[in-house]
This record gives sequence, C-alpha cells and structure tokens, in this order.
Amino acid sequence: MARKKREHETPFEPVDSACALHLLKEGNLRYMAIKSSGPLDFSQVKPRPSSNCRRPFAVVIDCSDTRLPPEILFDANIGQLFVVRTAGNIAGPTTIRSVEYAVQLLPVSLIVVMGQQKNGEDEKVRRTITQLYGNRIILQMAGNNDLTIAGANYNPVTGEISFKIAERRTPNDFKWRKDDANSALVVTMSPR
Repeated sequence: MARKKREHETPFEPVDSACALHLLKEGNLRYMAIKSSGPLDFSQVKPRPSSNCRRPFAVVIDCSDTRLPPEILFDANIGQLFVVRTAGNIAGPTTIRSVEYAVQLLPVSLIVVMGQQKNGEDEKVRRTITQLYGNRIILQMAGNNDLTIAGANYNPVTGEISFKIAERRTPNDFKWRKDDANSALVVTMSPR
C-alpha cells in the first residue's frame, strides 16, 4: 500500500537555493504552529522514508547542544536535510568534508549554519561561514551552480528560526544587511 503524501512534502529533486530557503522557512512556520497548540507528542512520529532518501535539498550545520533535530524544527522528512551536528557549532575538518560531500555528490544548493540565540552564537556562525568560504571545493561548486550559505539562529523558547542577510566582500569579510521579509543571514557565494 502506497504511503499518502503529506501536503507539504517536497519532491526529492534538486532545487535552487531560494526555493530551498523558502522550504525551510515554511517548515519552521508549520513547526511553530504545531508547537503553539500544546506539548509535542513524539510517540506517534514514524519515519517517512523514501526510495530517494539520499536527495536532500539543504545542508544544516547545527550545534550538538540543540535540543531538537533540524528535521523537526523545519518539519522535514527523513532524507530532505543533510544534517551535520558539531560540538560548540565549530566546523572542524570532518564537518567541512561532510559539507564537501553534500555539495559535490548530492548536490545541494543551500548550506545553513544554525546556532541558538545566546551569547557568542553569532560569532560562531560567522566563523563557520568563514571556514566554508575558505574551502576550495565549496568555492569551486559555487561556480557550477547556485550555492548559498545561510546563517540562522534558533530560539528554543518559541521555536522560531531567524536569519540575517550578509553579502560577501572577501572570504573573511561580510557586509550585513537587514532582510525585511525575514531576519536571516544569507551569504551567496559567487566565483570571483
């Protein structure tokens, strides 16, 4: 018997970074609506695997201290996100290699570096984005497709994930600007 497709499920097809970011924002809104209706009941959660489960539309680099997995925070199915969890939200060589794999072989067009809303997280997110920019393979992939890096902050009280928009000037320098539609950090990489 075929599984009934949920209304908000996305196809396991490559999507551009704007679409991927939109899917994450919509998923977070669904999560916040469910969370506001009362305590979450995970006893009924069942994996929704797909034969194409290795076709994620985004990479999420997340702190291992976050209490909920990104799949729940973005109301995503198994396989839709390529999640890399790190201690202290610092990207070491293993994290960078995992992102290289996702960008080269899956391929994804959006990388989200997510931290919690607390002191020091913005700086950690910024440092991780700088490390990603310094990676030759990730920069090379930017020349082959629409690859965007987005920084995000998770509010553990409300469940809201907010973003800031940033424009890259050099690999180690970002110009921050406010995004009126949503407060998120999005760094679009383009070959220079």
